[in-house]
Amino acid sequence: MIINCKCLKYQFDIPSHEITGEGRQVRCEFCNEEWFQTNPENNLEQNNTQSNTEKEIPIPKIYKELSSTKDTIQDTTQDKTNKFSFLFLSFIIILFVIYFGMLENKDLILSNYPSFIGFFESSDILKEIMTQNINWLKESFQNLINQ
Repeated sequence: MIINCKCLKYQFDIPSHEITGEGRQVRCEFCNEEWFQTNPENNLEQNNTQSNTEKEIPIPKIYKELSSTKDTIQDTTQDKTNKFSFLFLSFIIILFVIYFGMLENKDLILSNYPSFIGFFESSDILKEIMTQNINWLKESFQNLINQ
């Protein structure tokens, strides 16, 4: 038998022999909500005695964790954030691959496209700046360690 948590986020498959008589007190293991679960067999017996002429055929349900609209919105936002992060990281990696590929083929590129000399000059300046900053960081860490 399937019962719904009082918070309406979870469903549980409980053996029917666990809830006997009028019902029993149950507690959700996830949200710690407690409620009195009535025995659905008692309800079926009452319904059968009231109208034997019309019986509804139960429709099977897919049992899964129910989610509220707020949870769905947060999940969608999280998915979009993850997708954006992945695309942004991929874009940065592609730029680095192109950049280092151009540096490796500097002579070939300059022989075919001499106007790219500015790119390679700025690249050399950037390389020098990065080297100086890395050396400064190394010296700073060594000074901290030696103190």
